[in-house]
Amino acid sequence: MRQAAGKRDAQRTHIEAPVDADIVFHRAIVAGSHNPILVDLFDSFTPRSPQAMIDLLRLRGEFGREADQHAHQEILDGIADRDGQTASALAREHLLTLKMA
Repeated sequence: MRQAAGKRDAQRTHIEAPVDADIVFHRAIVAGSHNPILVDLFDSFTPRSPQAMIDLLRLRGEFGREADQHAHQEILDGIADRDGQTASALAREHLLTLKMA
C-alpha cells in the first residue's frame, strides 16, 4: 500500500498518470482486506473506471491536488495503525469532499 501511495504521489504530472496510480493504490487497499468478494467486485468495475475518472477530473479542471494526496495518506496511516474506525471516517470525509467539489 505504501509503495502504491508513493507512486500515486509521484504520478501527479498529467491527467492519465494519477488516475492509473490511484487505481493501483485503491486496489492495494482492497487486496489488503483479504476479502476475495471485494477484490472481485473492485476488479469487475476497474476496466470502466479510468475513463470515468479522467472525464471527472477534466470537468473539475484539476488533478493531483496536494489536499487529495494528503487525504489518501491519512487514510493509509489509519490502515497502517490498524485503526479501522479512523480510516473509515477519513475515507468517508474524503468522499464527501469530492461530492461537494
